[in-house]
Amino acid sequence: MQSEQKKILVVNDEKAMLEQIRRWLSAAGHFVEGTLTAEDGLKLFSQRHFDLVLLDYNLKAESAGARTARTFIPLFKKLNPTIPIVIISATETDLSNEALGVVAVFILHRAIWKNLANLINEILVN
Repeated sequence: MQSEQKKILVVNDEKAMLEQIRRWLSAAGHFVEGTLTAEDGLKLFSQRHFDLVLLDYNLKAESAGARTARTFIPLFKKLNPTIPIVIISATETDLSNEALGVVAVFILHRAIWKNLANLINEILVN
């Protein structure tokens, strides 16, 4: 078990999924804050310290329809170039960590929770 509670920002435009991820990661011992838009996530990220960002790949933008995480990754990295970002996606798309500039891409399946916990813990320990 980790001695220090890690702070995770979750950005997911599906409220039910956001709440489920937030509850699960909190139960796993992490401090979790969540937003429904990347714009709100960026605002929160600029005001507080986080150890990791869990960012949904397909996001609805506040102003101009749908956008992907590709739009927002550089903005998070501009605020903190070393922040680990994990992309989550409910669809099997051809996403690669290197192409996106993130530490991991995680495809959501029914049995995600154990795998997601292992991935996050591995990233935060290193």
